Amino acid sequence: RQRLLERDRITPKQADSILQQQVSRQTRHQKADDLIDTSGSLHDTQQQVERLHQRYLQMAQGEHSTEHKP
Repeated sequence: RQRLLERDRITPKQADSILQQQVSRQTRHQKADDLIDTSGSLHDTQQQVERLHQRYLQMAQGEHSTEHKP
């Protein structure tokens, strides 16, 4: 809340309203296709991002190649 107040320069009432409208962390995690855990080292986070990036590239190539097959 404090970070929101300082960053957006809004009133406490506005900040509370914004925070109440947000979806819970649990719901976001349940609906997410992929999660990146940033609690470890920068190196660990970069490895996770690279793995997902490669997976997305493979998925895109697969979708692209099937679109052009007769």
